Amino acid sequence: MSTIEFSIKLSAPKEKLLELMLDYLSFPKYLPHQIKSVKIIEKTSDYTITEETLHLSTVISKSIIQQTKHYKLHDDILKSEVISGPIKGSIIEVEYDELENGTKVTVNIQMKLGLKYKFLLPLIKKSYKTFIMGILYKMHSIAIRTD
Repeated sequence: MSTIEFSIKLSAPKEKLLELMLDYLSFPKYLPHQIKSVKIIEKTSDYTITEETLHLSTVISKSIIQQTKHYKLHDDILKSEVISGPIKGSIIEVEYDELENGTKVTVNIQMKLGLKYKFLLPLIKKSYKTFIMGILYKMHSIAIRTD
């Protein structure tokens, strides 16, 4: 298991960022070259399962398809568990802490990688951090425009 942790401070309000983060179908609009598609497979009052087609391109170019189960743990913590694909079993937690003039977003990723994909670990770690940072910055720009 490999860990990725980072946090960023954004001037947008926590509620608006959470609202945008729960709109999974909009993710391809935020990063169209990396997130090719997102489909909702199942939605209940407790969780949402999505299927994502992601494109990794740095040293090599590779597309992966995965399914992810998303939960809202508390009013300020979202948890996603990858349930199929090369990083099956990985957990992504995103915490939103309200600040006086914005929101601190803390991301913790516990990444598991299937044996045949171990050689892609550096690429996948970098890509996931880039995906999440890109989504957060795009959501931030939308949130401050509509606030």
